[in-house]
Amino acid sequence: MGAMEIYTYGDISVLLGIKVTRDLNARTISFSHMHKIDAALEEFGFKDVKPVSSPMVLGERLSKKQCPTTPEDIAFMRTVKYPSAVGTLMHIAIHTCPDIAKAVQTVAQYMANPGKPHWQAVKRIFYGPTEPLAYCDADFANDPDTARSTSGYCLLLGTGCVSWSAKKQTTVALSTPEAEYYASVHCGREIIWMRQLLMELGYLPRRDPRATPLMVDNTGALRMLKNPDEVTARTKHININVHWIRDAVRVRLIAPEYVPSDDNVADIFTKALSPQSHQQLTALLGVGPPKGAIR
Repeated sequence: MGAMEIYTYGDISVLLGIKVTRDLNARTISFSHMHKIDAALEEFGFKDVKPVSSPMVLGERLSKKQCPTTPEDIAFMRTVKYPSAVGTLMHIAIHTCPDIAKAVQTVAQYMANPGKPHWQAVKRIFYGPTEPLAYCDADFANDPDTARSTSGYCLLLGTGCVSWSAKKQTTVALSTPEAEYYASVHCGREIIWMRQLLMELGYLPRRDPRATPLMVDNTGALRMLKNPDEVTARTKHININVHWIRDAVRVRLIAPEYVPSDDNVADIFTKALSPQSHQQLTALLGVGPPKGAIR
């Protein structure tokens, strides 16, 4: 049997267009296509594409009926690099971005005769989510000395956590919904600041931006947020200065939504968790070894 010489040239940095990052301390290998995406945005003239929340428009159906029929549309589509753009997306979807696989499969069906709606769909896939998503939580009366609760929140941008907090509340809450309500106010202030920053940087439109989702796992607190005119015997004592968040909800700056407690990422900022829950929420925050990492 013949022998084959093997040469070592150091750590690999790029493999088949994929950036490879090896962390010896964490014992992980990560793969990224960000450099390829940036180059594609430049090549295909997508630098002006506005950020979106998902790679596909909910309810939209592309079809062959949208293929070009007029001389003007045919001439326009000849000026764009549809096959090249879709080919780039296919490479990215197959190797590092499974979340865009369905969107890419859809636009790939029209390679032979794409129309303007198909081209717009391609542009949407290239620009990933850049709108914030917020989670908040509270651990009611967990301080044995003061009976104060702990507020926790985190703001996610794309797949990473960009802002977070774990803080004891300054007021003693009389119920779990009240503690959760205070936590939402704590998080709401950060949401408003984050929205203003993203608008300044051009990642959120200044006119009619979408409300930022605020995920809450307590139905009582959620009812307080969504019903600004509701005053009950259990909530009438709450200081009026925290009710500004109801105005933020009313003018659609913040959109409170329910999330099951097991899926509330902010839970990690309020209490001790089991090792399994801690690792699960840590992964959702985008911190530490990714799920399924090579060790």
